Amino acid sequence: MRTREKLVKLIDDAIKQYEDNTCIRFVKRTNQAKYVKIIKDGRKCYSHVGQVQRPQPQPLSLGGGCEFIGTVVHELGHAIGLYHEHQRSDRDTYITVYGQNVRAGNECCIVIRGYFAPIFMTSERISRLVACIFLKMGFSYFFLVE
Repeated sequence: MRTREKLVKLIDDAIKQYEDNTCIRFVKRTNQAKYVKIIKDGRKCYSHVGQVQRPQPQPLSLGGGCEFIGTVVHELGHAIGLYHEHQRSDRDTYITVYGQNVRAGNECCIVIRGYFAPIFMTSERISRLVACIFLKMGFSYFFLVE
């Protein structure tokens, strides 16, 4: 199977996870002005959170190194409006955030973001994500699961 075909299958499998486990349904684009356009931006994996307010496609990048089912599910989650679980409005009920352990410039990553509908993210996954991205050198966590 060619690389493009593998990526299309991966995207279809990620969409199937949402459709099998939630009330969310994805619709193939016909002539809509606003839609999610999956691109390959170098080695970057990203999406805006929720629909962008402009009449053009919303980019969702699945660059090199992003070809994993969990990554595709994660970025699709951002595209439909989901923030990270450590940013949910009730997070302080479940975890303790140690802001002093967050690397300078990444403080925005621990801001509480209002409404959140948890899907697919576990404490173990969150811990691995933040351990590689947000921490100052020498610290092993910025929150603890209670």
